[in-house]
Parts: sequence; structure tokens; C-alpha cells
Amino acid sequence: MIRSVSSSALCAFVLTVPGHSSAANWTVADLGRVDRNNHCLQAASDTFHHLLAEVRITAIRRNDWVVYADNINARHDAVITCTFGDNRGTRATLLIHTKVQSVRATMLRRRIEQIFTANARRIRKEWVESFK
Repeated sequence: MIRSVSSSALCAFVLTVPGHSSAANWTVADLGRVDRNNHCLQAASDTFHHLLAEVRITAIRRNDWVVYADNINARHDAVITCTFGDNRGTRATLLIHTKVQSVRATMLRRRIEQIFTANARRIRKEWVESFK
């Protein structure tokens, strides 16, 4: 499972696979920039909880910069990382590990991207409106 991957190995993997990519049962996607780290983590958590209404997920876990979704439909593990950029906010990256290579990982990537983007926009809008 993904939980056994160290944070440095995860970072090295993310840095070597830009954009949408797929290699040896891994699918990686850049989810874009989010203004604040806590907004990214909230959007990631909300994304997996939203997805939980659609598919089976064994566990959703969160730490300081990563949100995990374990055993999605018994086929996939997913991670959304929220890493600080160079004065440009936080970068969100999705990693999906599939037990068996399949097109379902691509479909799952697209669905997670849609949900995450909608959640990030909603959270940003609420944040901006809180200053009015």
C-alpha cells in the first residue's frame, strides 16, 4: 500500500513524472495551484469523502501535507500531496497506484480531478468572501 512509501521517495517520484503520466501501475496528475496549504488539504479531504459516496474506500487519512484514500474499489490507492511552491501557493499532485494496470485508473484520475477542482474553487470562493 501507499502508506509504506516514504515521503522522500514520494517526492522523488513526483518530481520525475511531470503532468499526466502513467508508469508501472502509477498514474500521476498535477491538480494545479491552490492559494493556501490548508485549502489544498481541505479540498483533498473533501474530494475523497465525496468520492466515498460513489465508490468503496477502506480508509481516508490525512497528515500535514498528504491525504490518502486506501483501497478504492479494492483496486487503487490514491494520494493527494499539497506541497509548498516558490511564493506561488501550494501545488496539489495526485498519485494513484493500481494493483493491476487498467483504464479504470485513468477514469478515476479524471473523476478525482473534477471533484478536486470543484472543491478547491468552492473553498477559495468562501475564503475570498470571508474578507468582504
